Amino acid sequence: MIKSITKSEWKFWAKVVIAVLILTSLSRIFLVIWTPDGFTPRGNIIYSFVDRHVYLSYIEQARDGKYLFEDLYTSKAESRPMLNLFWLALGLVARFTGLSANLTIEIFRIILAPLLLFILYLFLAFLIKNALQRKAAFLIAVLGGGMGLVFLPILYFIIVVFNLKGGRFLPIDIDNSEAFVFTTIYYSPHFIFSTFLFLSVILLSFLAVEKKKISYSIPAGLMSAVLLNFHPFTFFILFFILLAYFIFSLWKDGKTAAFLLKYFFIAGLLSLPSALYHLYMFNAPWWQNQIWRSTTVTPFWLSILAGYGILSIFAVYSLWLSFKKKIEIKNEKLLLCWLLSGAVLIFLPISVQGRFLEGYQIVLIILASYSLSLYLQKHRRLISGKIFTGILFIIFFCLSFVFVIYLDIHNIFLKGNLVYIKKETAIALKELKSRVSADELILADIYNANMIPGIAARRVFVGHGVETIDYKRKYDTLIEYMVSPSGDARQEILKQNSIDYVLYDSQWKDEWKWDPGEDDGLKKIYEKGGYKLYKVK
Repeated sequence: MIKSITKSEWKFWAKVVIAVLILTSLSRIFLVIWTPDGFTPRGNIIYSFVDRHVYLSYIEQARDGKYLFEDLYTSKAESRPMLNLFWLALGLVARFTGLSANLTIEIFRIILAPLLLFILYLFLAFLIKNALQRKAAFLIAVLGGGMGLVFLPILYFIIVVFNLKGGRFLPIDIDNSEAFVFTTIYYSPHFIFSTFLFLSVILLSFLAVEKKKISYSIPAGLMSAVLLNFHPFTFFILFFILLAYFIFSLWKDGKTAAFLLKYFFIAGLLSLPSALYHLYMFNAPWWQNQIWRSTTVTPFWLSILAGYGILSIFAVYSLWLSFKKKIEIKNEKLLLCWLLSGAVLIFLPISVQGRFLEGYQIVLIILASYSLSLYLQKHRRLISGKIFTGILFIIFFCLSFVFVIYLDIHNIFLKGNLVYIKKETAIALKELKSRVSADELILADIYNANMIPGIAARRVFVGHGVETIDYKRKYDTLIEYMVSPSGDARQEILKQNSIDYVLYDSQWKDEWKWDPGEDDGLKKIYEKGGYKLYKVK
């Protein structure tokens, strides 16, 4: 498989890798260059404004010597120790090198991206014999999305005319970072590594079936165990695809089904520890929140079609040509099981359907590459010049990603609190680590509460829509506390929710309808600039 890849292909691969690393790092570079005096970067991009500090909180806990993580966005009583091998590894690197959590994340993003792109090219080389076809497929997979930006006005019109509410209507190539390789690399190293493991196990399974080598089940099982541990949603996609193929084999090919049964048994035994771990965790409030109260539901169906753009059309056309015996698609049955089982997963009636978009772009590209290459052979004028071809590629595949990068750089240029925080803020929040014990509960405005676990590794009453158990009630309680004129009512809120500290930030003084310094139930123990920390008496 590797031998079939020529030197010119590896040079092409290297150029694409360098290009994607530069493009996905542009906003990070501008973030540092344009940092205003007296400020420091938050570390997030447009996709991770809320989630970034969840990841930082894991790294900071590992830096403090913890191997089992706590959900710091909820009370100790509602939290259960968690084992996350990926974030533990990053945390240990940060601990022993002294790197900041944000820098650790960015370094691993840069390191893991080429690893993902390496296994992706191997995967394409296994399934696509023609070198030009697989180079085109790789280019589209790495740098391409759909036509979401073009469809954006149409989607807006439909939403307004039909008064659609309560869903996700932005095209997925703008809104869903896990749905595309480019945005996966742009977003976070844990998505990169999960996609790498996902593709690795799929490739090993394809090879095992083709060569009838049961030994491939060992690396597949070990990789599955790691994947299941830190990113179970991606494992579920993998499991569902292989289950669909097993069921199909039972119907069509008994020998393959018998082989797969042995293969799954060995791989399943190796991944059993991770499965037992999640079975233990399943009834924990944190896990239940992730499944039933997540905000990653499947987007509007037209948002999905717009996001995948012409890939969907050419994928279906390739299957039609194969049905008519005009082309031959390698491992077509397995790819078809992936295509159909993935479509079913995306519309399961749970709140995390959007997560099941991960990797789906790849099967569409593999299928689409057959008919797309035939189409381009018949219409060579479309690829007759590099400039013209590049413009067409950007129009049909890249506009949404250009838009995403533009939005990020625009936010950085505005120098707002979406991307920067005052150094005074960072110092004040870090001080909480020495003033508040690990299990004591801090009440703060929602902006600061989101950052406290990631900066100080301290627990907050409410700070994240999914990580905080019973978020809506607690957020309403926070607002009630901030606006209540009654000292007795405020003390009752603190008592009922076992809150130990109140953090006041003068930046949000308009949200506070009273002065904490005048509350007899609070004792000021720390002040830094506009920040004041009060101990509940």
